[in-house]
Amino acid sequence: MANYSSGNVASYAVQPDGSLSAPVSFFQHMGTSCNLARQKEAHAHCFVISPNNKYAYAADLGIDQIVCYSIDPATATLTPNTQPFVRTPAGAGPRHLTFHPNGKCLYVINELANSITRYDYAAETGMLIERQTISTVPEGFTGISHTADLKITPNGKLLYGTNRGHDSIAAYQIADDGQLSLIEIIPSLGKGPQNLAITADGNLLLCANMPGNNLAIFHIGADGKLKSAGRPTEITGPSCIRILK
Repeated sequence: MANYSSGNVASYAVQPDGSLSAPVSFFQHMGTSCNLARQKEAHAHCFVISPNNKYAYAADLGIDQIVCYSIDPATATLTPNTQPFVRTPAGAGPRHLTFHPNGKCLYVINELANSITRYDYAAETGMLIERQTISTVPEGFTGISHTADLKITPNGKLLYGTNRGHDSIAAYQIADDGQLSLIEIIPSLGKGPQNLAITADGNLLLCANMPGNNLAIFHIGADGKLKSAGRPTEITGPSCIRILK
């Protein structure tokens, strides 16, 4: 798990009865970056396990790093990987991570820079290599906005990210090598799009507009473009969406 305010990560073992053990591993991240208002200290924002269950990656907004750990699933122990971290662009503020379904790429959405960075992922070593950074807001936009979430369709062909402030969803085509190309940036139909979810069939995208107090649903076209499925549903402060199978 990642702890934003204290800037650390920890691991726990799941007991036979489903309860959690005391912390098995604990790592305090240290450092700063160039945004004096938001990056005076570490802020571990997201912790994601690799598809092969061998590595874990923490997006630390405060130090502009993806911190890399090896996992021992049998003991729930974390150890710093041979590549202990990879940097994001200066001042980017990495927030959320997601792996491509093919297990060959890792994408991070950068809260402070309004961008997405793609890394090649080596499954055997856990190494990340930076390949691309692309904006989530229109060219020439000068307002205040911060990204939040990103999701990939089950078929691995499309990626969507949210902009809070610009209040929009950015849609991208994913090439065979993982490269992103912008399709469109459309209104999220509410203020502060916080979280996204995509249905298992890849046909619908759900967007939680947290300060806008609504849940918007979009049809995903074959070309990746989004079309509203109707009037957003009013709901107080939606923050995270989970689709139960």
